[in-house]
Amino acid sequence: ALSLVSRGLRHARLLRKDSQLVAAQRAGVSLATYRRMESGDPDVIGSIAFAPMLSALCAYGFTDDVLRLGDPARDARAQELVGRSLPKRARTKRKNEA
Repeated sequence: ALSLVSRGLRHARLLRKDSQLVAAQRAGVSLATYRRMESGDPDVIGSIAFAPMLSALCAYGFTDDVLRLGDPARDARAQELVGRSLPKRARTKRKNEA
């Protein structure tokens, strides 16, 4: 998954004809760190550069996708588990309980 994100970031940068230096400045990281981000280096992406990676993705128009990363509404497994925990039928209040 990290490799796929790295390739997408590189592709977005190349389409815009930005240099890696410009991209690094936009992401707020050094040129060396940015190069490692684009190469898919797991040491960089998996640790110190996660926030800059998100910043870089946002800088290249992936803001909506980044914001959806932790969206519980998109978590199909969680929705399935919640659905299983709901009661099979709902009880209505009696008139004298209201």
